[in-house]
Amino acid sequence: MIFQGYQWSCQNCHHRNWVNFDALQRDPPWVLCKTPTTMPVAIEWVFRPNEFLIESLRDHSVLSLLWVLATLAASARSSFMYVGPTAFNFDEDSKTSDAEADLLVLRDGEAILCEVKSSWSHLRAKDVWKLADLAKRLRPDKTLLAVMEAGTLLDSDLALVKQDLEKQDIAFDVMRFETTRERHAPYLDAPIW
Repeated sequence: MIFQGYQWSCQNCHHRNWVNFDALQRDPPWVLCKTPTTMPVAIEWVFRPNEFLIESLRDHSVLSLLWVLATLAASARSSFMYVGPTAFNFDEDSKTSDAEADLLVLRDGEAILCEVKSSWSHLRAKDVWKLADLAKRLRPDKTLLAVMEAGTLLDSDLALVKQDLEKQDIAFDVMRFETTRERHAPYLDAPIW
């Protein structure tokens, strides 16, 4: 997932070049302007992630999932297990999924259904209600909406979903980045309503 290599700037065209450790040679390959370059005697190693990792973090909200997992794992007392993004198909004849969960967590004997977003701008009211519908079908102990951004949107919908799920004996929490940033106030100890 992380490559080791050498990076240098061409003295002629100022293009920043990169050579993977496996491809190192006395005269590194010319990249842009074909100006010959000789490797220095002492190399300062540079590390860079592969494109799959970069795309996962940037385009698929993997960083948000890692944040939620780290926060929930840190608050576990004796046990912690999880399943990553999961699609559910409730109709046997359907060829597409009926619902999706970002995370399913078992922490200290408590089942938690998680919907994770990197930003409030990626969340719509219908997404919150879909989460509530899935929670009613799966019957977890707690349903968690985690948004890796300060602030709150959809306050009225969140309050209605909370009331609706509590009638079903399912707790509903919202975890925001500001409630987990400081070690002395982990999300479970900091009320957010």
